Amino acid sequence: MFSTTVHAIILAAGQSTRMGEPKQTLSIEGHTLIDHAVLKVSKLPVERIVIITGEHHEALKDAVTIEDSRIHFIHNPDYVSGQASSLKKGLCYAQSRGAHALVMLADQPLIAAETFKAVLDEGLSMKASRKPYSVRPMFHGRQGHPVFFGRPYLLNLMCLKMPGDEGGKRLRNQLVNLHTAVDDPYISFDVDTPADLKKARERMQKPLPVQ
Repeated sequence: MFSTTVHAIILAAGQSTRMGEPKQTLSIEGHTLIDHAVLKVSKLPVERIVIITGEHHEALKDAVTIEDSRIHFIHNPDYVSGQASSLKKGLCYAQSRGAHALVMLADQPLIAAETFKAVLDEGLSMKASRKPYSVRPMFHGRQGHPVFFGRPYLLNLMCLKMPGDEGGKRLRNQLVNLHTAVDDPYISFDVDTPADLKKARERMQKPLPVQ
């Protein structure tokens, strides 16, 4: 029997240095950035919604107003070392429960719901793989988030303690790395600065085109 259990992992431990305040708690269209992330994955058949926090742990807990029994907070005390340490926390959690992981960032509110579903569906379609694998969305040759990690319990995550990009490279070398094409230009758009926040607010105020 191959596992179909998936944990959504939201990486939210960033220090928001370019924003000047905890960006995960800022509001767009009536919801905080972290709420938008939770809302996206709450509509998916995931068993847990795991939020990895850092310096602003308590503020982030207060900023999540969505009531969902699947939400679970994990504090990353090593958040200053970078995103790899938070990824390690999330994948270790999935490892310990024999689950796949759908990893997203807390500052990407413009990614379409269809993109999340496409990555999840493609990831689960590969669940019989005997090797750990990843599925990333691709738009016009550019990859982004969310990322599906299949069978992460087969990974050696110690490489994520390495400095710089080396840990990420070694992690990718353990994976069968796959991509799925999506019609979504926002898979690599992060809200890092006040200008990014303004752009995101303006985009979310625009009505979606009629299909």
